[in-house]
Amino acid sequence: MVDQNESLNTILNHIQNLRNFLKSEVSINQTGEKEVILTIKVYNDASESYDGGNIVFVGVGLRLIDCRGTDKGSNYWSSRIKRTRLSDQDTLRRQYGEGNWSSGGEGFPIVTSDENSHGEVLFPGEFTRYEINISKNELPYLYISVQGTVSRRHLFHISRPIEEIDLLRKPFVVETFRLVNNVDVLSPLIAIANGLPSVCPNTTFADIDSIKTQVEKGRVHLNQVITELKGTSRSAPSRELREYIAEISKYIQSVEMAFDTTQKVLSSGDMPKIKQAVDEMKGKLLGIDEVKRKKADIIARFNISS
Repeated sequence: MVDQNESLNTILNHIQNLRNFLKSEVSINQTGEKEVILTIKVYNDASESYDGGNIVFVGVGLRLIDCRGTDKGSNYWSSRIKRTRLSDQDTLRRQYGEGNWSSGGEGFPIVTSDENSHGEVLFPGEFTRYEINISKNELPYLYISVQGTVSRRHLFHISRPIEEIDLLRKPFVVETFRLVNNVDVLSPLIAIANGLPSVCPNTTFADIDSIKTQVEKGRVHLNQVITELKGTSRSAPSRELREYIAEISKYIQSVEMAFDTTQKVLSSGDMPKIKQAVDEMKGKLLGIDEVKRKKADIIARFNISS
């Protein structure tokens, strides 16, 4: 009986720990002598799952209580709170309705009308922001809590691939994966980022010419990469692989835009603008974290050896 109770307590602790994935960040900015804007960013910090069992929060919102016992009513706060949806995990949400469903009934809905009616629905990685206009004198008397409910429907949803078909598909996945990885997208661009001269008041014309040369070198490399990757996404035999290739394309597009901006600014002679453009371009060139994460997901998902 003791062992059974301990097991139940362990399970309850794991369930209660799910609350730790609903997180918030707060900032307070003064807008006037007596007014402030309280900004609360609420987000789902859970990782997404590839076999169902996602931690999804429904009915997410703020509960506001006047600690002096005064009930101002929902209309009072609705006029003072601006809610902005900042992100949606479209790819993750689409997985629930991907392909064709064959069971004689309706498929598993992404979100039901009831789940949508109680507040925000936050899938892993999604977040929303609340901006509250309030007086500085009123703020100390305000109790605010972020609330939401873990969706049991999503948590206990199971998606198990047919392993025999996965084994048949794996050689094609590995072949396409290695084909993509044989295209050295990142190394030359990282070398360009690390080789860029710093822009400062002492920057010379030679430095500007060097930046122009690096941008042109980067353009040539991207054109070559785009040619070599052409068609790989259409032949990719798995969703994860297509997402990986799509993330590479997204990275390439962001770098191309940074190249365009930098090239336009370089001829202006405006050093502050040149510095900003070069710094942003360097940030884009080195912004490879998501590409690396998608790559790691495929290696783990299909157990691909390096």
